[in-house]
Order: sequence, then structure tokens, then C-alpha cells
Amino acid sequence: MLAYLHGYQSNGLSYKARHFKRAFGSNQVFCPSLPDKVPLAINTLEQWLETQTQPVGLIGASLGGFYALYLADKYQVPVVLINPAIPPLAPLVDVIDTTSQDQRFVWTEEVCEPLKPYFIPTLADATLKRVLLLQQMDDEILDPKRALHYLQGASIHRAVGGGHKFEKISVFDQQIAQFMQRQGVAVSIVDSDSAG
Repeated sequence: MLAYLHGYQSNGLSYKARHFKRAFGSNQVFCPSLPDKVPLAINTLEQWLETQTQPVGLIGASLGGFYALYLADKYQVPVVLINPAIPPLAPLVDVIDTTSQDQRFVWTEEVCEPLKPYFIPTLADATLKRVLLLQQMDDEILDPKRALHYLQGASIHRAVGGGHKFEKISVFDQQIAQFMQRQGVAVSIVDSDSAG
């Protein structure tokens, strides 16, 4: 079983959420739309994880990557991070979220502050061994170097070009499936033709 966590103002109907449901099977991928309040979002995900009876893997993009890493460390589950948000996060102004119907939002200090209790200053080696980082180096919103430095010791794939949205994610479906399988999560690709 996989859970895909979208970024800020998490939308379970985002492009990548729909893609992963097609690629790995809609009954094998949980894609929640999460509350905007950070503690509520984390609590929602913790409750879901604690009800699972089979091994679970997490996939998180942007702010969803921040959530996923916190949960992967707490519950000792594998995680794939896609251009993750790694604190300290500077406020951003007038960002266009192209994954959720081109909504505009302002990422302010009030948005960043509630994340602080969930940041892990130094990740244990055991956690890093359960991390696959997919980082596009031309991310125009978050600094890729921050994730690469913070996640030293993890499996890392740097992709030239792209952007924060992470173009052509389907190219990595097989790599994601193999990583999860090595970590003990039974997942396989059911639609190899799903376009990324």
C-alpha cells in the first residue's frame, strides 16, 4: 500500500495523485486531501498509518515530502521524496500551484511556523536508508541544494532540468516500485502506459 502526499494545500486529486493511482492501482494508493492546518494534517496521516495492517510506503512531493519524511521517521516506513520542502523554509509570495487548477496562494511566515515542531534536525542512518530522493535541479520554488545536503546518505536521483512540479514523473515509476519492493512494500506497476 502506498500513500501519496501532495504539497501545500494538499489535494488528493492533483496531477501526480491521479498519475500514481493509474500507475500502481487506485486501490493501492491512498491520496488524501489534507487540512491546511499542519497539526490536523499530520494527525490525519498518523491515524491512517496506525490503522494499516500491511506494509506501507509513502510518496511525498514538496510540502507533502516534509510531512512524509516526518512520518517515515516516526513509523519507520520507506519514503520517496519528490522535490521536498526542507526547512528552514523562507516565506514565498504569490506562488502559482500549477498542480491544483492553477490556484494562487501566498506562503507566509504564518504558514512556515507550524512546521517547526515536525522538523527533524538530524536524520538517523536507519531513516536515511529508507529514503529515495527524486530531485529536479531546476526547481524554481525550493532550493534543491538544501534537500541534497539534508538527505546525504539516502538514495538520491538528481534530474537535470524540470522544475518544482517535477516533469515526467512516470519515468520514475519503475524505480519507485523497485525501491518500495526492496523495502518490503508489495507494490507493482499496473499501468505502464500512464503518461507522466
